[in-house]
Amino acid sequence: MTELPDYLIKLSVGLAVAYIFYFAVLRKLTFYTWNRWYLLLYSMLAFFIPFIDVGRLVPKEKLTYQEIDTRLPRLDNFLSQIYEEAALPSSPAPEEPVNWLLIVLVTGIVVMTGRLCLNFYFYTRIKREAHLVSEDDIKLYHVDREIFPFSFGNAVFINPTLHSDDDLEKIILHEYVHVQQKHTFDNIWAEIICILNWYNPFAWLIRYSIRQNLEYIADDQVLRHNVDVKKYQYLLLKVTGVPEYRLTSQFNFPSLKQRIMMMNKARTPKIYLIRFLFLAPLIIALLVAFRPDLDRLQMISGNHAVMHRGGKSKPRLTQPKDSYAYCAGVILDAATRKPIGDAQLELVAGGSVVKILRTDRDGYFYSDLKAAPVSGKHLLYSISLLHPEHPDLVSEFHAGDFNSGYGRVSVRFLSAKKDSTIRGYYYAPKHQKFHNTTDSEQVNKNVKEYLTSLLPNYQAEIQLIADFKKYHPFPKNVLIKFKNGYFDRSKELVGYEGVTELYLDGQKATYEEINEAFRSSPFLLSDTRLSKEWGDDRTYAKLKFLTFPLYKDPPPAHLLAGNVEVKNLSAFDISVLDKEAYFLDGFRQVFGVGSNIKPPKSEIKRVVLFKGRLARYYDPKLEKVWWIETRPENEVFGRPDLAQK
Repeated sequence: MTELPDYLIKLSVGLAVAYIFYFAVLRKLTFYTWNRWYLLLYSMLAFFIPFIDVGRLVPKEKLTYQEIDTRLPRLDNFLSQIYEEAALPSSPAPEEPVNWLLIVLVTGIVVMTGRLCLNFYFYTRIKREAHLVSEDDIKLYHVDREIFPFSFGNAVFINPTLHSDDDLEKIILHEYVHVQQKHTFDNIWAEIICILNWYNPFAWLIRYSIRQNLEYIADDQVLRHNVDVKKYQYLLLKVTGVPEYRLTSQFNFPSLKQRIMMMNKARTPKIYLIRFLFLAPLIIALLVAFRPDLDRLQMISGNHAVMHRGGKSKPRLTQPKDSYAYCAGVILDAATRKPIGDAQLELVAGGSVVKILRTDRDGYFYSDLKAAPVSGKHLLYSISLLHPEHPDLVSEFHAGDFNSGYGRVSVRFLSAKKDSTIRGYYYAPKHQKFHNTTDSEQVNKNVKEYLTSLLPNYQAEIQLIADFKKYHPFPKNVLIKFKNGYFDRSKELVGYEGVTELYLDGQKATYEEINEAFRSSPFLLSDTRLSKEWGDDRTYAKLKFLTFPLYKDPPPAHLLAGNVEVKNLSAFDISVLDKEAYFLDGFRQVFGVGSNIKPPKSEIKRVVLFKGRLARYYDPKLEKVWWIETRPENEVFGRPDLAQK
């Protein structure tokens, strides 16, 4: 077993890697449920990785891992070097240094546990004072004191006198998602991580990410019930504040800016699920770096199949439970746009080959599957392409995550790794159910006819992309019109003329107007300057450009002098907001972009007019901009210090 100091360092490194991977790779994806399980499972796995000795898992008859030893040095070697350099020869080390570390560690754990117990005490006290009004799917409690809505376990707590009937319906629906999906477990686990790792900032960041992602899940589920996005976001503006009980799921979790941004964000294409596979080499690297002694580690053969004596691969067959599903697709060469016929495909599930397929002369493949979910989980299938005439094509891709009774269809243009002009492209056509018959041959025929009807459009699009990259190797404009398509500076096809609507600062615009507005902009626009709405396949229905930010940090104090005019609220004509620029509680409101909320005058607490240099700080084109507040001062994002005016 690893000694305590080494274990704590390795645990801290594991949690740091978990958070950095989430922050850099997964945070902006809209796969909220996938992110939830990643944060839960990987943070749990981090506690056990330091105890795993990969040397025991490697066959001893294999070669030594000398190359990996030089590229991935052991963390133990690094720690030993630190200990040796820190030790002074003239000063003998304390007899029991670990005891002091243990005392500090346990003291912190006791304090953090006491903090958690205090939260539980406040929760039980408010539960005793609350009135139980419903015991159906969830327990609904009415609380007489002024609280923010929250849920814990299977109970929801709310003060109905503080909210309208319409707002109550949205709030209860939000909290019902937390209860139904058992988010309390996630919150308690997040608290346990911080109790055991109170000294590690990455533990606190993981805790925050877990809680934030749960709110993304609840917000997403609420909006799926045909709730008006703008009204729901305005409700968040009214209710969001400082949470009272850290272990509960709260409607007012204080990440308003990110929640609104994620609600307005276009759905991430499913192809980006492949990012979760990057976790496998990351875990392997940690295991190798944490190995106790690399001398015991041997080389693992690179072959992915079990070899016969004669040299042929023998697939390891697995037999999933019986249920009807299928996968199908068409594979084409991206450079020629022609089908890749007679290609061998290995259908892989759970790391084992379950079936060998071949494409026909049209590049089409089809297979029935036995893919019933096991214990509520789906089987993830992948396909490897093996073709003697196309050895340099990208050879592995994922067929999809299959549930019983469903099929997955795709059209893929594979590219050679050395081809810098054309890369691989993937299309996932709108789902069509062809399994309403038990005749597999008929399903096969229907699916092929469906995919064949889509190929001309896909092939034309790939040709368009290839021609653009040929004639525009270094795009200069933010938006380039080429033939009937729109491309961005990264040479991505983002829309079509007559199909994709273009907006500039909330107004419809031409691509020439957009390019003129961003003549001196950075190479790629940030999420605060460009938002997209997905259309069919790989292109967007709307592209919305902004020449100003939706939010900013508080301005320097010198900009406020002489440029702030506080208005009389009773005399304020709210109709002016229909024509002039304004911020609501720190967020710029723009037609078609962001939240675009106009509050009722009865809920406005403060009206201020920013002029001159202060207005230009928020938008260089403006000489005045309205600052509207409906929330307490400490809850307004980026609020200027108006006392300095």
